[in-house]
Amino acid sequence: MNINKTIIVTFLSQVSIQVLGIISGIFIARFIGPEGKGIFAIYQANAQIFITFFSFSLGSALTYFIPSKIIKPEKLLGISLLVILFGSILSTIIVFLFYYSQFSIYLFPSKYSSFLFILWMFAFSSLSILNVIATGFFQGMKLFNKLNIISVTNSIINVVFFTLLFFLSREGIIGKNVLNLLYCLLAITLINSLQYGFSFYRSIKIIPDFKISYKLDLRPIFSFALYTHISTFISFFNYRFSIWVLNYYLNEVAIGLFSLASNISILFSFVSQTIGNILMPVLSGESEEIKRKMFYKYSRINSTLLIVLSFISFFVCIPLFPLLYGKDYTDAIVLFQLFLPGIFFLGFSRMFAVYIASKNEQKYNLYATIIGFVVNAISSILLIKYYGTKGASISGTITYLFTCLAMMYFSHVNLKLPIVNYFFMTNLEIKNNFNALKKLIFRTK
Repeated sequence: MNINKTIIVTFLSQVSIQVLGIISGIFIARFIGPEGKGIFAIYQANAQIFITFFSFSLGSALTYFIPSKIIKPEKLLGISLLVILFGSILSTIIVFLFYYSQFSIYLFPSKYSSFLFILWMFAFSSLSILNVIATGFFQGMKLFNKLNIISVTNSIINVVFFTLLFFLSREGIIGKNVLNLLYCLLAITLINSLQYGFSFYRSIKIIPDFKISYKLDLRPIFSFALYTHISTFISFFNYRFSIWVLNYYLNEVAIGLFSLASNISILFSFVSQTIGNILMPVLSGESEEIKRKMFYKYSRINSTLLIVLSFISFFVCIPLFPLLYGKDYTDAIVLFQLFLPGIFFLGFSRMFAVYIASKNEQKYNLYATIIGFVVNAISSILLIKYYGTKGASISGTITYLFTCLAMMYFSHVNLKLPIVNYFFMTNLEIKNNFNALKKLIFRTK
């Protein structure tokens, strides 16, 4: 596999996906308004709790075990299907227990808690668990071209569905309410699951093996996934905690503004996510010397791109936010700008997280995540109380900074990774990458 070519193609695909995602976000924001956007963000975040917890981080484990060939792919597929089944069942039980308990208000906003919302939560969580694990399987098999096609297609469907929903509401055919928006998202997620199923049948053609040994198969996977799972779950709560504090001190409008700013900011993490997703299965099968060389090289590419994108977007967002999302979202501009340094630290730390995971030392990722969670909890309570939504953005940036510093410390001190230039590409690397990109574009044409 040509890593440079795969990264460039995937990166170009992700650029189109992010552009399409912004377009979808525009129609969502204009369809539902700031308060509705806040409720939509709450439901998405709550559903993500179940998706994150009950997928058991198997997707991340697959990107390590498939390329390392420690466990046969047939057995990994059998384990994946069982996790999808049990994860869906358990998430459904928990959703209903919450709904009929005194704690339902923490999961379902009081004015938006009919039984139809519960059905949406169950269906969306189950389909998303399937999609998350399927993504991990495709990444582990290094079928990045297939993943790119599925992702781009799904983004196009997003734009079509949400645009149609917006214009139907303008004509009075469909009401402007959160439930219609959620069920539109559910339909898109179902189509995405069907795409994975069809592509898996056509490309992989592996028959699942359910003769699974706890000692030889399950224990290595759960040992790997445990640290990753706890770390992922805590990372999710970093964002969710800010939403809770905003909801306590302010209102749904504040949540809508903050969620828009943070979501647009996190779009820039597609740079490091693209590179990291491709590097993880590659590094897992390489020697330490090659692993370090690749880490340094792609860290420089990642950091340089993040710095350039952050600098440009800091100024471009000023005219674009009101133009694209409407005057109601003007206050989100400064929130977005305050988030940008944190997004750099988040993207930069992603490379260290991949390097640490490729060495099967996920405990250090967990330690760094715990440090970030503690920092976020303290800073959110203090800053949001006195500075509102601006405090939430500043808290996010501080959290990502401390998480990044912790990962760097563990990598250099505990894993003995030498300190070199991993911030800026050299002139030769810029020239080579530019030529590779130009060659690929003209060849495509």
